Amino acid sequence: MMVDQVLTVRCKLAPTDTQAKSIEETLVVFADACTWINHNVDPKVKGGIKMQYLIYQDARETFGLSANLTIQAIRRVASNR
Repeated sequence: MMVDQVLTVRCKLAPTDTQAKSIEETLVVFADACTWINHNVDPKVKGGIKMQYLIYQDARETFGLSANLTIQAIRRVASNR
């Protein structure tokens, strides 16, 4: 029997001031997108796939997030419902 080994890397980031500002701005936009998605999708909708179908394109256009971050925002809202 083969056992999978899980490795974890722990490191400290040392971004430049410009990078730190960019990261902070992205986090704020991501949080705003999550709030917007939560308010613009019927509370009865709890599944991420259904939610993605309903709001993905509007969320991308509204917040300018990458495809991956948009999907992650939708999944976060779905998992918190």
